[in-house]
Amino acid sequence: MLALIVVLLLPVMGIPALAASAVGPLPPVSGLSSSNLEQDTLIYDRHGTLLADIGKAGDHRIVVPLSYISPLLVKATLATEDRTFYKNIGVDVGGIFRAAVADYTHQHINQGGSTISQQLVKQVYIGPNPPPTIQRKLKEAVLAIELNRQYSKNQILEMYLNTIYYGSQTYGVEAAARSYFQTNAHDLSLAQASMLAGLPQAPTQYNPLLNLASAKQRQAQVLEAMVGEKFITPAQAQAAYATKLQVSPPINKFQAPHFVDYVLKTLASEHKITSGDRRGYRVYTSLDLNLQHTAENVISEQIAQKGNFYNFHDADLVSMAPKTGQIVAMVGGAEDNQPDGQYNSAYGVTSQPGQPIKIGQ
Repeated sequence: MLALIVVLLLPVMGIPALAASAVGPLPPVSGLSSSNLEQDTLIYDRHGTLLADIGKAGDHRIVVPLSYISPLLVKATLATEDRTFYKNIGVDVGGIFRAAVADYTHQHINQGGSTISQQLVKQVYIGPNPPPTIQRKLKEAVLAIELNRQYSKNQILEMYLNTIYYGSQTYGVEAAARSYFQTNAHDLSLAQASMLAGLPQAPTQYNPLLNLASAKQRQAQVLEAMVGEKFITPAQAQAAYATKLQVSPPINKFQAPHFVDYVLKTLASEHKITSGDRRGYRVYTSLDLNLQHTAENVISEQIAQKGNFYNFHDADLVSMAPKTGQIVAMVGGAEDNQPDGQYNSAYGVTSQPGQPIKIGQ
């Protein structure tokens, strides 16, 4: 057992040559940055209201700086995942020792002890579902130490919070906050933050949409850890646990979907940016969502009032600013969100729009 512990502690003791010989070649950790992570394209109206979040195959990530993330979420994460984060060198020596003792009889890693740095290394360099071997754990430790040599603690924490998987096809805390609670990472409450902070350990098992009882049990553990670190009081923990959270299932509903489709086609044809690009584009458009809603209501009302009499059941509308020619509203059909309404007759080449707009005085 002693030999096993010594091997595990070699990187901690600063013997990189021996560590490298034990785990084999290691990738360089240089060049990491939150801004380099793959992330969604966000499309906004002229007032900065979100119209669409374009992910990939249902997966979502929206990178945000550490300064934007709620301190409650940061503290909840530190308390439950790595309470010595700002003091350790990338590995928790005590955690490694305990894991070594507990796992020796099994000859593979059963017990945890992974720091935030090690978890980030696993996400970036090791990959999901790695073999539970001692060599793999040692490789994580060596890379985690090197990570701490090249990056500040805040840089590592920011990369972690933007990288880690929170379940429901969300990567990073911003996408998770939007998906589960229809809010953002900046405005998370203690109840929400403690729920999210418990997810990375087992995103499916603790997913409140799939297993609320397990999610609440995990939330209680997170809150208890926060009390233990004196981040919150017992009374605050009790109040947060008692809060009944409204948890939303993942949705990909676009506002002004025909206009969003028009924007995506324009991006592809004029700027060579496709919907599958994961470079975090932020697209600001001329659409006015308030006018868009008015246009949608007008279309629906006119069809309801006159459609049967004049034998029409669909219509389209494009409203443009007369001085600039900018599109401020676009309705490509009455059944905007229905499968048979995806053709945008407002700008389709085979459409004969007639008189699409009328400018009043």
